[in-house]
Amino acid sequence: MSEPINHSDAALLMALQLGKIQAGFLGQTAHELRSPMSHIMSLQQLILTDLCEDPAEEREFIAQCYAASQKFMQLLDLVVDVSKLDYGATKPKSTPFDVMGMMAELESIWGVKAKNRNLNLQFPTVPENFALAMVGDRQRIYQFFMTLINTTINETPTGDIIFHYEQPEGDRLAFQLRCQCDHNFWQDTRVKDLEIKAKPTLQELQAAAEAFEFSPALKWQLCTKLITTLGGQIKQDYSSEGVIQVTGWLPLENKK
Repeated sequence: MSEPINHSDAALLMALQLGKIQAGFLGQTAHELRSPMSHIMSLQQLILTDLCEDPAEEREFIAQCYAASQKFMQLLDLVVDVSKLDYGATKPKSTPFDVMGMMAELESIWGVKAKNRNLNLQFPTVPENFALAMVGDRQRIYQFFMTLINTTINETPTGDIIFHYEQPEGDRLAFQLRCQCDHNFWQDTRVKDLEIKAKPTLQELQAAAEAFEFSPALKWQLCTKLITTLGGQIKQDYSSEGVIQVTGWLPLENKK
């Protein structure tokens, strides 16, 4: 009969498991950042080898290289910010803000993008006089919902995307995001191929720069880390009918 695990062994086992998770996250992040970095280097190579036809085209290529570098830095900054929160180097802010105003902003911005992709993004209808305040880090809470909704819009092929948040019971704000897909895209680790040909057009370069994104699986890891540091939880479910459902909650006052 095996001996029971003592507290020291349990703590060591948990630390080893956490280390494996963090190593996997770091490895996946580094892998996915290679693609935009290679794209930037390819653009620079085109300029250095004098493949531009005239100074005007060279300036355009330099502008595209700069735009690609900015997008790369945005991705890197997101990882750095979430990682600092994760290991306690920075703390979430704790200031009061209007939840309804934030939700209206999300609906206005991402509703347009969904419509442009022939998708129907639905937010709950709330009474005009309904107010809900939260004490927390508005910027990072907005970043969390933005990443969640934007990724869902990017990956959902057709139909409705239903985002619902409930009038809180106690000290929590519960939310749910539902869509339909032939697979659970939150488990996808693929990244888009950003390789450029020998003499690309400016339109092809712009399209490649706009495609700079982390994989859905890595975004899920970022969202999970972010909401955990904000004091909440999130989980995903995929049904046999092809319905992806994300559920979670945030505290109305982050006491972490």
